[in-house]
Amino acid sequence: MDAKVTVADVAGGAGTAAGAGFRRWLREGGPLRTVGTLFAGAGAVETFKGFAIGNAAGRWWFVAVLVGGLAAVGVALLQQRSARKVRVGVVVTGVDPRRKEGIAEDLTERALTYARSTCAVTFQVRWRLPEGDVWDFSAVDGLAEATVEAMTTAERLTRGSARISLFPTIPLHAAFHYGARIARAHAAPTTLYAPRHGGTYFPAIPPRADRAAARPLRAAPPATIPGGDPARAAVALDLQGRGEDFAAHVRAACADLGIGTLLLLASPDEFLVEDQATFSGVVEQAAAAWRDTPLPDGARAARHAVFLSGPVPIAVALGARLATAQRGLWTALTWDEKSSTYESLPAA
Repeated sequence: MDAKVTVADVAGGAGTAAGAGFRRWLREGGPLRTVGTLFAGAGAVETFKGFAIGNAAGRWWFVAVLVGGLAAVGVALLQQRSARKVRVGVVVTGVDPRRKEGIAEDLTERALTYARSTCAVTFQVRWRLPEGDVWDFSAVDGLAEATVEAMTTAERLTRGSARISLFPTIPLHAAFHYGARIARAHAAPTTLYAPRHGGTYFPAIPPRADRAAARPLRAAPPATIPGGDPARAAVALDLQGRGEDFAAHVRAACADLGIGTLLLLASPDEFLVEDQATFSGVVEQAAAAWRDTPLPDGARAARHAVFLSGPVPIAVALGARLATAQRGLWTALTWDEKSSTYESLPAA
């Protein structure tokens, strides 16, 4: 089945014209530009007067005021340039008939509502698996290609000034490989959005998360899985604070897959703090654990796995960080409630 790309809304946004104009003035650095202009003007006049009459008293203070005012105007102009990029929403939904479709539909409607209120143009990308099918690379590629098509169209419509707000609703194991796939596309600046618990969406993380100082997870020392191959390693993310219940299922899955080394990172709480610093910190911490933890010889060159939980944008960004250059080596797994087992992509 091909992914469907539709324009869900054009010239979205709510509020009166006066209110929208005031918000735009704020976003484009209007207050800073006004203050900077006043200080620069006053500083220039007083500096000129000081030099003209040969009065050195306080002259350099006025020079400093002039320089500070000009700097403020420069910053405001940069802010204005950034703010004038056109926000384009791309709502991405991967529907799996084997899972609870109502949840995906509800999230999609919430994302569309938010995107229509905040973006100039909103695209909807939708992929529905046929009955009985499971996620594989061809389905992920189709969804990613349709997303890139929407981004490319947005770039053409905005003459290269688009800022993409991406709202993904995809099963976690597919989201991981989807992130690796779209990270290879040279699209506009992109931010992944996540739904707050019981609320609206918020800017959660860029697909290629910046290095972040936050360390929201507890990292356990590398664990050895009896009977597994030590050169086959896995990273597991317990982002819902499930503790030993999560870890026990992961260890059992590792034993079934022949994985002998496990890196486990866990959130101490049921819900992550819903801000960009925390979400970026999760991705950076997981990437650093995989990159820096001493592993048996050959572990990073052999097949490895990632056990996923929690918000979809983190899975997308983690795939972009870990699997862009190593797509064929990663098996992504997510918990399937119906079978009470981990479902993998690709099948291991």
